[in-house]
Amino acid sequence: MKLVLDTSFYIAALLNPGGPTAHTLVKLLKGKHQVFYSEALIKEIREVANRKKVEPRYIAAVVLLLRARGIKVVPGRVRDDSPDPKDDFLIALVRKCKPDYVISGNPEDLRAVQKEGAILLSIREGIKQFG
Repeated sequence: MKLVLDTSFYIAALLNPGGPTAHTLVKLLKGKHQVFYSEALIKEIREVANRKKVEPRYIAAVVLLLRARGIKVVPGRVRDDSPDPKDDFLIALVRKCKPDYVISGNPEDLRAVQKEGAILLSIREGIKQFG
């Protein structure tokens, strides 16, 4: 399966390193699935994790794992497609890599990904399906 995980998924994993979101993240990245990312996603993960006072070593470990096991994509032009303009970079990533699934803590903000053919799952649904 091809997947895009939004920032909230990574933050949930970082805030509870022994929890189900972190377990699912590791399973997805070390398994047969293709997890796509962009530099804009990594930048946002770092910014949000720092604001939430996540230990820098945990942030570095997640970024290192994502870079080692994920598939880097350079998205095309970013358009104003989402209710939250801060999510436009994520929609551009989805547009470029055409994932089967997008997992998000804020699925209502990412309805535009469904136009690209992706199935949109909440974090809970993603854990249930892939955890």
